[in-house]
Amino acid sequence: MSLETPQSLTVSARDSAGNLVQSYASSNTVLWAALDSGWLTFADGRAETKFTMPFAAREFAIEVLDTSNGMYAYSNTFDVIGTPDHLEGGFRRTDHRTGCASVKGNLTLKMEDNAV
Repeated sequence: MSLETPQSLTVSARDSAGNLVQSYASSNTVLWAALDSGWLTFADGRAETKFTMPFAAREFAIEVLDTSNGMYAYSNTFDVIGTPDHLEGGFRRTDHRTGCASVKGNLTLKMEDNAV
């Protein structure tokens, strides 16, 4: 998922066997996606919405909570790729020498975002 790119989300009410519970209806369900929350309205066991992530994150999960009965669930975790903001790098010598003349090695640079 990319930073600040609108995403579609469908939340389904399922029983312990994984079957869709079409009779589930609620307008008291809160979706926490990033820092914003919004209300979901279920019909026939499903609710659909769109959201954007305002910050980069690693292993982020979305929480859904029905405030009328306290039932809640979390999504699988996912990474949100942000705008590159720094370089991480290192050098590893491969010539197995200790002197400074004619050094051979591997230089590795990675562009990273600010996800924590």
